[in-house]
Amino acid sequence: MFSALKQQLKQQLAALEAQESALQENMQPQNVTELDAQQAKLEQKLEQLKARRAELEKKEPQK
Repeated sequence: MFSALKQQLKQQLAALEAQESALQENMQPQNVTELDAQQAKLEQKLEQLKARRAELEKKEPQK
């Protein structure tokens, strides 16, 4: 009985992992336009982080 249950759980886990993989693939940019939009957002965020770093460095000297 436990063997059958264990096998069933393994199959369900494999199915869930396959779904997760498919979801991750679907979340990726599907064309160049989507990729360019994501890249622009990342570059904008990077500039914000650089500005924040500059603000923090003015407030406290590096150790």
